[in-house]
Amino acid sequence: MARKRLTQAQRIRHREAADWVLRNRETELSSEDLQAFHQWLDRDPENRRAYDAAQMLLGDAKSAISSDPDLTVMDLKPTSR
Repeated sequence: MARKRLTQAQRIRHREAADWVLRNRETELSSEDLQAFHQWLDRDPENRRAYDAAQMLLGDAKSAISSDPDLTVMDLKPTSR
């Protein structure tokens, strides 16, 4: 089965959704950021779907990592660009 290529707009939406998921999980958003997040969600129904998918994917990844003892002890260091 051939995979459908994402459009530029879809790639941007997925990146934005992933960014919002991480920001919502890692920090408490300021009132301005929270307002921007809700505006982004309301701007397009596809934004909500992308956000929900990113949340599910991150949750699945977290479960997979936490269930593998070798991955829970990895010492990850950020790479410099």
